[in-house]
This record gives sequence, structure tokens and C-alpha cells, in this order.
Amino acid sequence: MMRKTAEFGKKRQKGFTLVELVLASTLTALILGSAFVSLSTVLKAYKELGGKTNLAETARLILDRMRADLEMTFYSPHADYTRFVGYDQLNGDLPADSLTFISSVNNPVNTGGGSSDLAEVQYYIDVDDGTPERWLLRRMDYTPDSDPFTGGELALLGPRVASIDFQYFDGIVWQTEWDSSEAIPIAVNITIGLFEADHPEETPTLENLDYFSTSVWIACYRESEGQDAEASGEQ
Repeated sequence: MMRKTAEFGKKRQKGFTLVELVLASTLTALILGSAFVSLSTVLKAYKELGGKTNLAETARLILDRMRADLEMTFYSPHADYTRFVGYDQLNGDLPADSLTFISSVNNPVNTGGGSSDLAEVQYYIDVDDGTPERWLLRRMDYTPDSDPFTGGELALLGPRVASIDFQYFDGIVWQTEWDSSEAIPIAVNITIGLFEADHPEETPTLENLDYFSTSVWIACYRESEGQDAEASGEQ
């Protein structure tokens, strides 16, 4: 009988006490809590990084499209309809410049009076109060004329583009505006600001935009006749 009692006592010593169970539960809760916090941090960082990557890809596509148009800018000193016009504008506090020029699209279009591979191109931010989304638009008109600001078709060029700023290089300084039928800039710098709201009530501001920029050197740049004359006089 004594032997059985002793063996029973030994078996009982193999179990857990209440204190041990509490400590084990506490440690398990701490480990799971830490793992959950770490996982939440990783998922949040992944989501933010994914959003930034999408914005960067969107910006790259937009700037590539604008670069292709600007690199093919067409200028003729014998045709005043080849104006290059860039206006420095604001939409509230946000830059909302517009740019209009003639580009060679290398895709001849039948205009009714023959075919043409030239088109009026215009970029601007939609600031119409009746438009729910004020993004970057691109206007294409395949019938260039003396009024470069009307006609053609509109297309959304830049979803989520809330601001755009153009700078024009004349060979010496960068200018904020350009309006000429006699000369085009050597280069154009483009800066766009993309907006992605963190909550439904958020609106675009200078501080919450993601900015992307590029410079386009215009291949067919020519100096105006006046500049040619000055250059000849200096020689």
C-alpha cells in the first residue's frame, strides 16, 4: 500500500502548477502580441511601398508620353501657327501651368484638305468646378491653325496629377513662361505632383503630393532670325 501511494505521488509531480500555467499563458500572449505588431508593421510598410511604386509607375508613363510629344516639337519661321505657348498658372496654391505647341506625330491623318502629320498638342489641369476629378488632360488637334487653343479631342493623360509646372530654357536661364511664334525653347523641364488621398476628406496640397520631374531637350530647336542676326554681328 505504501508503495502505491509513493508511486502516485511521483506521478502527480509531473503536472503543472497554477503559477506555471499563468506564466506560460502570459509569455504566449506576449509572443503572439509581438508577432501581431510586427506583422501589422510589415503589412503597412508593404501597402505604403506598393502605393509609392504605383505612383512612380504612373508618373513615368505620363512623363514618357509628354517627352515623346515635346521631342517632336515642330517649328517653322515661315508659319505663325507654329506658336509655342506656355502659361504660368495656379489652381489655388497648386501649380497648374498649361502648354500648347505643334508636334510631328509621324502618323499622317486625313484632315479633309489632304493628310498631315502635324498636330496641336495642349496639356493642362482640369480646374472646372463641375468636374469631380481635376486631373491632367491632353488635347490633340490634327488641323493646326492660327488659333492653337481650340479644336481637337481631349483625353485623360494624367490620373491623379493635381499639379504641373513647366520651366523653359532659353540657353541662358530657365523661364516660367513662353509665348512665341519666332522661337522655341532649347529644353523644357516638367514637374508633376500626384495625389493619393489617405482618407476620403483629404484634398491636394503642396505638402501631400508626390513630385516627379524630367527635362526634355527639343531636337528641332532653332534660333529666331533676330538671334541669328545678333550672332552674325558678334562674329
